[in-house]
Amino acid sequence: MGIYPDTPEQWREMPVQLTDSELRIGDWQVMQAWEEPLMDALARETTSQGGDILEVGYGMGISAEKILAYGCQSYTVIEIHPVVAETARSWAAEQDVRCTVLEGAWQDVVPTLGAEFDGILFDTYPLSAEERGKNHFPFIEIAPTLLRENGLFVCYSDDTVSFRTEHLELLLTHFDEVKLVKVTDLQPVEGCEYWSESHMVIPVARHRTSYGPPVARTDRDV
Repeated sequence: MGIYPDTPEQWREMPVQLTDSELRIGDWQVMQAWEEPLMDALARETTSQGGDILEVGYGMGISAEKILAYGCQSYTVIEIHPVVAETARSWAAEQDVRCTVLEGAWQDVVPTLGAEFDGILFDTYPLSAEERGKNHFPFIEIAPTLLRENGLFVCYSDDTVSFRTEHLELLLTHFDEVKLVKVTDLQPVEGCEYWSESHMVIPVARHRTSYGPPVARTDRDV
């Protein structure tokens, strides 16, 4: 593992290595191809209502492909690294669905969106030691403001069956319903530095503006 950047700008300047099996930025393993079943589950849940989809973090583009395969009206992605963003633009230009690539940190891009979405998939790489396992936490309170009623927020959770109480409480503070989906049969490759479990539990949080008290529901899936 490498040294964390001091600023997002330093991350943007790090070299990119992209192969069929892995995306590296600097010395960091950002994403690997074994995640395909997980990306499939994330995309399936995010697009379960179709409509306009926002993804935060393009990575290797696996989830983007899955999102379009499951079906949506439009696809928008926020990507901080310029090389990865250019890869996303090249991919987007070949799609039949309207695709928009917004380059920059999500903290800077989100205030400029001026749009509402039916589904949001959040999967970015932590840029500091403090962010590891919880880099999506600051986005959770913002996500409802970007969603239409009944819109869904889904994320790479870094959680297992012992889903963290602080994570669930944060989700239920800002959303009205949370479904937990267990994605099984994951096979991280030898030498993977960021995940070692055979499963991950992903939250699917629903934004309602006129629907009862918060509810936590757990589903076993895939």
